[in-house]
Amino acid sequence: MNLFFEKFNINSEGFDEFNFFQGDPIITWNYFINQIVKRKKYDYPLKPPLTIGHLIKVAEKEEWFEPE
Repeated sequence: MNLFFEKFNINSEGFDEFNFFQGDPIITWNYFINQIVKRKKYDYPLKPPLTIGHLIKVAEKEEWFEPE
């Protein structure tokens, strides 16, 4: 996303990547045990889609705004 903002000279103020992309899991001993031994699956919250159409509108406007 940083390359997109730089290439099209977009003001990225207000953009939070964790609104659209899942962060890395925090690896703890319990996480390791649940994944390897118990084969427990984690349900991550659904994120809203970041569409190409919205990115085109952002590039035209040259500033970030939240999708509708």
